[in-house]
Amino acid sequence: MNAGDSPFTERGPATRKTPPIETGACWCYENALRIVEGDRRDEFHKLPAIFRRLRYLIRVYYDFRVTQDRTADAIKYCDFPTVFEMTLTLHKIGLYLQLDLPRLWALMAVGGLSFENFLLDEELDIGPYRTLHRKMAKHLEKDEEADDDDREVVQAISDNAGKDLAVYAMAWFFVDLHVAFILTDTKGQPERQRWAEKALHRLVNWSTASTWKDVLGDPLTDSIRPIYWNKDAMVKFSHAGGLGSLYGDWVNSSCVKLCETTLQELPASAWENQTKTSMLSITRALTSKMEWSDEGKNIVRHPVFAKALFQMYKHHGVAPFSTAGRRETWNTAVLFHFLSHSLKRATPEMQTQLIKSASSPAWKNLIEEYIFLPDSIERRYKWSNLNISGKWDCLEYYGCDNPNCLEKAELKKGREARGKRGRNEDWEKRLEAWGGKSKSCASCQETSYCSTDCQKAHWKAGHREKCKEASLKRQQRKLRS
Repeated sequence: MNAGDSPFTERGPATRKTPPIETGACWCYENALRIVEGDRRDEFHKLPAIFRRLRYLIRVYYDFRVTQDRTADAIKYCDFPTVFEMTLTLHKIGLYLQLDLPRLWALMAVGGLSFENFLLDEELDIGPYRTLHRKMAKHLEKDEEADDDDREVVQAISDNAGKDLAVYAMAWFFVDLHVAFILTDTKGQPERQRWAEKALHRLVNWSTASTWKDVLGDPLTDSIRPIYWNKDAMVKFSHAGGLGSLYGDWVNSSCVKLCETTLQELPASAWENQTKTSMLSITRALTSKMEWSDEGKNIVRHPVFAKALFQMYKHHGVAPFSTAGRRETWNTAVLFHFLSHSLKRATPEMQTQLIKSASSPAWKNLIEEYIFLPDSIERRYKWSNLNISGKWDCLEYYGCDNPNCLEKAELKKGREARGKRGRNEDWEKRLEAWGGKSKSCASCQETSYCSTDCQKAHWKAGHREKCKEASLKRQQRKLRS
């Protein structure tokens, strides 16, 4: 991994001394490495306190850097050369414990319940800005009256939150040990079974919940690879709800190719025992894949993508598509909304064909229909999913392509009034009625109008030639495909 030019590469605020200051950051991680690497069992009892001390000093440093907190006297102990160097040393320690299990069991034995709680129960160290951002982002998503000013405030908090890498700095170490517990044979070992169950639950949460995935970043992806390499472990991880993690890392991570290979070879049994939450993590990842991919809509033709859609429908029916479709925004592809409607309308014969294989003609036809979905229909799907705040924001993008539409001009005045006086039920009803009347041009299917009068006016104003051109291009694209 390349840390890049970021706060992760900055030096600690205290100068490193030789020998390092006792209980300082350098002293802690250098001693921890010496004890674990040298397998000095007589000193293993020191490790739990050292790891706790390091976590505390990392938090002190990021409070100092991000929140400008200068009150902690412990800042003088933050003497690491760079955060990155300290983090990689912790990663090295984690791998020693993962790859030589007797050392890990020795550490768990001397650490007792207190160290178990530290590793497997206590919530990771989320700083104040990250906590505030999580809270405000959730509120913004549900706020019917949210506007651009609200979004700018949340974005400013997000920028500050992104500078707090305290959790990121410890992620390799924690995930390394969680993976070790999951990959261990716990038969006849109730204590290790308990550790494995806790580790599995936490790792699934960290790797599939969007908030944790963003916070833990590349260290999580890098450390979780041993599970992706192990087919049996991956099926177990999937049944616990972790399948979305693999799809998420296929979207954009340091191991995209590994994830693609794993997904291609993944047994169908991995799709069993999925929950509504795990399905949502998968559909969220697939939506992101469309947004990140240079292929755009064509990415749904990819064997991994098409197979995911097939397995979801075969094992869980229309429900995952319906749930995902309701979460779309104006900038989100309408794939799941489209699939939800199409699958509900499918005849029994077509439904039978759809669950035979991902390469069946029925699936291919459905995917092609989505790829060539007219722009006007996409906009209708998007509009129906937006809350009232989103519809006001997207007034220009939906309803009527006639630039001189009188009703759109009036609604813009209503939007300005809303910004000054808050919500108005009459204006909202008027907006909904206007959007509900929108119909597409039957020829090109790329423009929409709120009335016949607007369509005629736009036709005379120049849509005539563009309509013919758009219709021709649409036919050519279909022929090329």
